[in-house]
Amino acid sequence: MTPRRWRAAKATLLTLRCANWALQRQAGDQEDIVAQAVHDKWLPGLQAITGPWTTTGDAAALQRLQQGGALVIANHQSMMDIPLLMSACGPVPRFTAKASIQRWPFLGAFLTAIGTCFIDRHAPRKAQAAMKAWGHKAAQHPRALIAGFPEGSRSQDGQVQAFKSGLFRVAAASGLPIVVVRITPETCTVEAKGVIAPNADANTLRELALQAMLSTGTTT
Repeated sequence: MTPRRWRAAKATLLTLRCANWALQRQAGDQEDIVAQAVHDKWLPGLQAITGPWTTTGDAAALQRLQQGGALVIANHQSMMDIPLLMSACGPVPRFTAKASIQRWPFLGAFLTAIGTCFIDRHAPRKAQAAMKAWGHKAAQHPRALIAGFPEGSRSQDGQVQAFKSGLFRVAAASGLPIVVVRITPETCTVEAKGVIAPNADANTLRELALQAMLSTGTTT
């Protein structure tokens, strides 16, 4: 087994162990148990495998990631994107995920328990209704963070792909601000690009988010 595959195998086993630990303690919406599983067990374990991670960027965006009350969007290149993004957050963010992940051992059950929004891409209307309900629920909790990848799938060449509209409709309907984050998995770096104020126009939010993602500086 190559070193890269060995590290991936160790990371997968660690992920399943942490999910099982949380499930045994009936994590659900118990934020302290979820935080222990993610911040005290999973993320330190992954960093021990990969080496140190770096978080940098716009001060207002970094503060919002620690305070909560936002929709977080990021570019998507690798399986490391979720833990890297989580490492920059105070509250544990809840993600969108494809419906098939619900069937994964331990992890699927854990993600279901903590309120992940599972998307059935074969039923777009049902998926959009689920996402809107997910956003409204988050808006009722000031410390909540929800997160997703507006490209919809992983970029194969590292270039940011076109943004799909779903997450921006969630932000527009729920009145949540958007924190834009750029992730570089090769260097384990998370850069907070800026905060976009609430706006009822999803297309405007999408355009502003893409501008922020592609900018060389930070945008607030």
